[in-house]
Amino acid sequence: VDLNTNEINCTPLNDPAILHARKANWDNEVAKNGGFHPSLPVADTRLLQRARHMAVPAIQGAGLHPNRTVWVRNPREATPSGFMPHNKFRTATHNET
Repeated sequence: VDLNTNEINCTPLNDPAILHARKANWDNEVAKNGGFHPSLPVADTRLLQRARHMAVPAIQGAGLHPNRTVWVRNPREATPSGFMPHNKFRTATHNET
């Protein structure tokens, strides 16, 4: 896996016989599931309604939370510490102070 180029290189797939066998197996599994990914469950209206009712935006904690409230065991106040993140491996530029 090369995250810099967003590639997954699988050398066995360079063999056409292996590639075609795996592709045929994949197509068969997808066809058995009605044309959808084999791990994809049925999303009925009950599930979708529940997800819509529980959805919380990213700025409020993100995810699916009961009654759209995020519960925090030990809430704490945000206090400014003066911390300034920096990359010690990056050379300084004219924009940095």
